[in-house]
Amino acid sequence: MLDLVHLPSDLFQLFVMSGFITGKFNSIAAVMKLFVLTILTAALFHKCLKLRVIKPC
Repeated sequence: MLDLVHLPSDLFQLFVMSGFITGKFNSIAAVMKLFVLTILTAALFHKCLKLRVIKPC
């Protein structure tokens, strides 16, 4: 299919590798989000963190 638009086959390997790296970063971001959510929830339950609701004027 790359030959139809006259692109070198090296671009396909670059596409595969960038997809792999992007997938790893997405996984890392998801784990970090879950970790932060767990830490914040634990802090709320142990009364180490208090939430204040600020009413707009």
